[in-house]
Parts: sequence; structure tokens; C-alpha cells
Amino acid sequence: MEIKALCKELQEDFFSLFDSEQFAHEESWKSCVCRFYHTSCDYPEWMKRTKEDNIEDAKKAIANHQMAGFLAYDDGKCIGWMNMADARHYDRLALYLPKQYLDGSAVLTICYVISKQYRNQKIASLLLEHGIEEYRKQGIRFAIAIPIANDVREKSYRGHPLMYEHRGYMAENVSEDVKLYVKQLF
Repeated sequence: MEIKALCKELQEDFFSLFDSEQFAHEESWKSCVCRFYHTSCDYPEWMKRTKEDNIEDAKKAIANHQMAGFLAYDDGKCIGWMNMADARHYDRLALYLPKQYLDGSAVLTICYVISKQYRNQKIASLLLEHGIEEYRKQGIRFAIAIPIANDVREKSYRGHPLMYEHRGYMAENVSEDVKLYVKQLF
């Protein structure tokens, strides 16, 4: 297993994860290309966006280092993705995140895409552990996440709360409905 940071040279590997059978349970998710949380448009406007719109948007964001994360490879084939970037780059969540995490000191993990045949093999955990270490080396102070516990495994695309708790994240109540998981990196 090899893990690489998303960059312009690897973006086609990233996009290939959205061309497969990953989203048979929720076909409309295929067009997201992990852009939903990076946008601020209202929901009706979001639903009008096409996959091509989101790919073009993602290409620009990758080139400008506003979309970041890590790709997992098995024998040279891209089999997984974790969206983990500066918390300031998630426009849709800016109003919900405490201001202390919007000063460049925190990265947010929000989405995972794991190829169907690699699910339940701890690929998301490997990606998360790698991301934590990489950002710690870069001097980032906090890693944060907003996981959802869901009985439908595919709908736990943000990761399960236990995955974060087992890695030292602590839950903070942001609102009645939302728990933010926070890990201090140093």
C-alpha cells in the first residue's frame, strides 16, 4: 500500500475514483467529485451543477492548493481518497466551525472514497493516520473532523466517530446536532 498527496499530476487518478461503481447506493454522489463542502452555493444551485462543473472546479482548486488530501494505491492502482485540507477551504462549513480552527492552524477531514473491493480493510484508517503525520510534520496544530455514525456503511463517508476516537480525537459539541472531533497534533 502506498499513500500519496493529491497533486496536479495525480488528479486523473483521483477523478477515476468517481467513474466506477462506488456510488451504486447513491448515484447522484458520483458527480460531487468531493466539491460539495468546498462550495457555498445554496442546495438548489448545487443540484444544478454537473460532474463536469465539479471536475473543472476541482482542477482549479488542486492547482491552487485549496483542495488537498491523500490517495491510496495498491500495486499502482488508485483505490482510495481522503479529503483533508486547511479548514478555511471548506466554504460550506465556515459558519459552523469554531473561529479558532479557521486561522490556518487546523486541517479538516470530511470525505473518504474507497474502492468497493477494498472496503472493510482499514484503508480509511491508513489514510487518516498518514494525513495526521504529514500535517504534524508541516506544523499544523489541529486535525478536526465531523464524522457521522450511520447504519448504512456507504453513508458514513465522513468516517465513523470511533475511527477518530481511537486516534485521540476528542468530541466537542458545536450544536445540538453536530459534534466536531478535534485532535491536537503538537
